[in-house]
Amino acid sequence: MLYAVNKNKEVAIEEKDEQSYLSNGYDIYETDEDGKIKLKTASPSKKVSYEKYQTLADEKEKVVKENEKLADEKEKVVKENEKLAEELKKAKEEIKKLKEK
Repeated sequence: MLYAVNKNKEVAIEEKDEQSYLSNGYDIYETDEDGKIKLKTASPSKKVSYEKYQTLADEKEKVVKENEKLADEKEKVVKENEKLAEELKKAKEEIKKLKEK
């Protein structure tokens, strides 16, 4: 089942009417297999204010930088983990040799 929603108006529609409602500023929602209603298509006439756009662009930039930093940290941790795993392997071999004596 599809629903066309615009502000406080909600209309149950058929698939064939979807484009007409989209062009009139409605968002189209659908019911998924669990019975939950989710957005299928947002109205192309929707606009985002410049302030909202800029806020999101700034936020994205921060997230990208943080992601790069975390990727670098991850690389260091992986290398350190490999080094420690090698040290552990050597220590176990040494313990095994000492037990054999």
